[in-house]
Amino acid sequence: MGMQRFKGNVQVLLWDFTNTHPGDSVNNQVYYVRDLPAKAKGKVKINVSNVPDGDYTLEIYKVGYRSNDAYTTYLDMGKPNQLTKQQVEQIKKLNDGTPVSSEKVTVSKGDCIFQRTRYSRK
Repeated sequence: MGMQRFKGNVQVLLWDFTNTHPGDSVNNQVYYVRDLPAKAKGKVKINVSNVPDGDYTLEIYKVGYRSNDAYTTYLDMGKPNQLTKQQVEQIKKLNDGTPVSSEKVTVSKGDCIFQRTRYSRK
């Protein structure tokens, strides 16, 4: 996990890469052209300290299986040999990097208060 403080913002990167390839028993060209759902990894708790008092926006971005995942969108289309302009636009729209959630957060005297004004995008 990496964390960066930049111009009054706090950025946290949490990344998990779990290699699911079974090894020499399956060829890469056979294995990676399938729909490969991610396996549940459990919960994570992130503690961030020394954040100045103020109002913040907490945005969560996700990249992975069916989240900003153009390949599974393409698979859902039936793996066409040639994409139409409409299909390309659909892939771009469904995988545009928009946050999966956003909410207002207030930090006061070291305590973080979440206001439940929240939206989510699937």
